[in-house]
Parts: sequence; C-alpha cells; structure tokens
Amino acid sequence: MPIPFLLRLLRVLPLDTAHRLVVENLDWMTTMGLHKRYVHTPDEDPVNVMGIRFPNTIGLAAGIDRDGRAVSGFGALGFGHVEVGSVTARPQNAGPGALMSRQGESIRWSLRQPSLGAQVVLRQLKSADAFTLRRGVLGINMACSHPRTLDEACSELSEVLSALYARADYFVVNTLSLPSFDPQTLVTVLRHLRQTRDRLTQHGTALKPIAVKLPCDLESDALCRQLDCLVEGGASAVFLGYGRQDGNGRLCGEAVRDLTTQTVRAAARHLTGSLDIVACGGVLTPSDAVEKIDAGARLVQLSSGLIFGGPALPGRCADAVAAHRAAS
Repeated sequence: MPIPFLLRLLRVLPLDTAHRLVVENLDWMTTMGLHKRYVHTPDEDPVNVMGIRFPNTIGLAAGIDRDGRAVSGFGALGFGHVEVGSVTARPQNAGPGALMSRQGESIRWSLRQPSLGAQVVLRQLKSADAFTLRRGVLGINMACSHPRTLDEACSELSEVLSALYARADYFVVNTLSLPSFDPQTLVTVLRHLRQTRDRLTQHGTALKPIAVKLPCDLESDALCRQLDCLVEGGASAVFLGYGRQDGNGRLCGEAVRDLTTQTVRAAARHLTGSLDIVACGGVLTPSDAVEKIDAGARLVQLSSGLIFGGPALPGRCADAVAAHRAAS
C-alpha cells in the first residue's frame, strides 16, 4: 500500500476509515523505507522545553496515534516528538458515530475519543523503540473516562501516570475530560499528580514533566486565570489547542488558524516566560508554524494539518522554523 494510495484514501474515504488504515500500515511502510521518496528528514534544530532536549520544534499532537501503535512510523515523517493519546486508565469505547469528519479545510473531532487503556498502550509502545533510539521525544496525553468527582479524576490520572511513567518523556493532562473546569480543579489535579510522581521517583527514576492542555477558545480573563493556576500548581508547560467548540465536538485546522496564534500570543504576554508554551492546531503550512513560534510558542504540534498537508508537512515545517530561528 504505497503512500500516494494512502493519500488518495485520506481524500475519498470516510476520515475514520482512512485514519485507521494509516495507523495500521505506517510503521511497516516506514521500516521498508517506502516514505523516503515523499518525505524530507529535517536537520536537527534542537530546543530545550520542559527541561527536555527536543530534536526539532515540530510534533504530532494527541489524537492521531491514540494508542501508541505507530510512534516510530510517525517519527520517520520528521516529527521531533510524538504525543500518544488521550490514554485512559481502562478501556473506553467511543460509542456510535464518526470520531473525525471533514468540514472544508477543517476537521471536526468528536469529544468521544476511544482508548484501549493504559496497560494495552504500554504494550503497544514497543512501536516507539526506533523513535526513542533516534532521540525522539515521546509524550503521553492522559484523560479520565467519565469521572463523577474530582477524587475519581485524580485517581484515574495517577493510574495512567504510574502505568506509563517509565516509558514516556513527558505527560499532559487532558482538561476536557475533567469533571469540572474551574481553576482550582487544575491546581488540585496537578498537586495530586506531582505527589504521585514523587512516589515514582523515590528510587532514582528521572523526574518527568507534567503539563496541561487548555482549549484555544477561552476568553481572555478565563485564560489568564487558568494560566495562573497552572503556575501555582507546578505545571511544566501549557499546551494550547483542542480547537474551537462546535456542538459535541471541536473544530481544528483552518477554523482555528488565527485563533490559536492569538491565544498563544496572549498567553506569552501573560506568562512572561514562567511556563513553556506549546501551540497545538491551526498549522496547515510551514508559515503557520513559524507564525506560532513568533507568537511565543516553543513547540508546535500538527494534527489536522497532517491530514490536509500530507506526510511531507512535518519536515517542511521543521525546516521553516529552523531557518527562521537561525535568521532571528
């Protein structure tokens, strides 16, 4: 199944079906080198974020490789980091209906994202071995499966953190899965996860960053309150993404190109360097990636852009940002 054929499938098949075929086939195709005619591997442009050395500024956002099945395959496309998830402690069925659908140059993502559970993901992260040997960075996006209380949410997130702690380089809390979204909730969750991390590192294990992902469509005052709570709770970074709310889903891609940039810029002004910022979404071209870096992001993640731009986009974005950083 050559890459041009997969690209045609992305354009004509239902997006959920095309996505499944890509994830199921990408690792073996890149292992066989079938991607090399279509993908340029970018030169290293290292950047230190959350205390981690990233080989370049471009990463794969959570939602594409939900269960860690094709980490090295995606890494072969030029990504400096790959974020798996969202991962729940136990298996979660998304139920009926499409999880992804096209709306022009945007993708509508359902909030009902499935997960095979932390233990299955742990086994499937064998797919990351080649990527991490090349010094690629592996992230885990953690979520709760329908918690009724904050205590339940903290317990489940800690279970995911404990199960995957030895395997990943950093962790991100999916705030859309929390039972409430008030600022104090974030402080409580972060403090609970830091306590769990402290227990996991008692015997010399490395201290790994815990970040939080926020929507990019927060009003200015709400964004500032949330950012202040992340600093108070000891977060290592803020990931700004999730797209724009659209009924029971979120719109990503063209629909949030400018909104993500504006939110990153507002966050950078408010934080003045107290937290690293990662921009997630609204990147369809290399110039979009450069724009996010100019706005204050340290890293940029692709999701919908990869679907529309194809497998060459990560390398092109990494090269564009590297050239821009060198000229600045």
